[in-house]
Amino acid sequence: MFVITQSIYDVAVLHNIMNTFGFGSVITQNKIQKTACFIVQDQVGNSLLVSLFNGNMVLPTRQARFLLFLEAYNQLILKLFLSEKQVPRKRKAIRPLTIVDKLPHTVLPTLEDAWITSLTDSEGCFHVRFSPSGYVIESHLNQKSELNMPILKYIKDLFGSGTIKPHHELNNWVWLVSGLKPCFSIQAYFKKYPLLSKKRLSFEKWRIIAIAIKAKKHLVPLEKVKLVALSKKVNPKIGLELLKVSKPLFVPNKPRRLVRNV
Repeated sequence: MFVITQSIYDVAVLHNIMNTFGFGSVITQNKIQKTACFIVQDQVGNSLLVSLFNGNMVLPTRQARFLLFLEAYNQLILKLFLSEKQVPRKRKAIRPLTIVDKLPHTVLPTLEDAWITSLTDSEGCFHVRFSPSGYVIESHLNQKSELNMPILKYIKDLFGSGTIKPHHELNNWVWLVSGLKPCFSIQAYFKKYPLLSKKRLSFEKWRIIAIAIKAKKHLVPLEKVKLVALSKKVNPKIGLELLKVSKPLFVPNKPRRLVRNV
């Protein structure tokens, strides 16, 4: 079984994943915590996911989890194969299900694909705060485990800005981009490959504030009041601001079904 969990405020992203793949389903996972999930339980769907992820995982911790997924998948296929030798199937599977060998890991993200955007949708955030003496504008990309730190360093080097620092939580690390000029250096990428989750709203407000600061508007008292008010909306709590949006951040494609259970 394969599961992706998101806030219910980002459920449109899950529907887009489902419609792009053409299999799986989206369900409400926890009404109290307000989460939904994209889930794949059928054999053919998991077979397609194995083909997609095999050799294409970037983060070392995700590679390790995929190996466990692949091992469980192969054990299931072996069990089905042994049972079918005793009781032949009446019809052929739509997709041949075979034991899958792990492919070597050879892929890394670039600034010409949306992988870093997807990671930011999951693990990133944008911050702005003002004080009587000035302002702080930052972008954070967090990762658990020291195993993933080399990937953060690789991303930092791709953009040529920021630093890698330990997070306040144990064994967590953050790529920190701080300051007006460094923050401008990453904006073009996120305009080319837009965020799809609620963080898209955060980024747009963050970018508007950065442009205003560059134009020295924060030095005008009345304009600074407006910027301070906007900065408090960069990270709205529990998605309440999203409920006021007249249309969803991401409109899912029309559903299509490419495969069926076997």
